[in-house]
Amino acid sequence: MGICYLVGAGDFYGQITAENEDIIIAADGGYDNLVRRGITPDILIGDFDSVKSEIPEGLRSIRYPKEKDETDMFLSYEAGVKLGYSEFVMLGATGGR
Repeated sequence: MGICYLVGAGDFYGQITAENEDIIIAADGGYDNLVRRGITPDILIGDFDSVKSEIPEGLRSIRYPKEKDETDMFLSYEAGVKLGYSEFVMLGATGGR
């Protein structure tokens, strides 16, 4: 199994070098971070309250209610675990909250 990249809305530097078995999961506003870099995530997860970019038809997504106990990043991590990933790289995971 490859690497699960979790991308949040915070600032980050560096590159995502996803390969065949890797997956990229955007945690809510992390989708905008990926769009700015020309990267399409495999999955978008969250309540979508922070997403500013247009979400294309057909993009795999899981929407949660705004009132929830978990953060969008945690829900993204949990999805990666359910998909069988055990190695994670978190980008844009820290910030204003």
